[in-house]
Amino acid sequence: MTEDRDEEKMNRSCSLRVDLSHSLIVD
Repeated sequence: MTEDRDEEKMNRSCSLRVDLSHSLIVD
């Protein structure tokens, strides 16, 4: 279970970084 949770955290962080990068590029 802990491994799955860790993966979710990593995915969330990655998605957040991608969103930020996209927003910066758009700006």
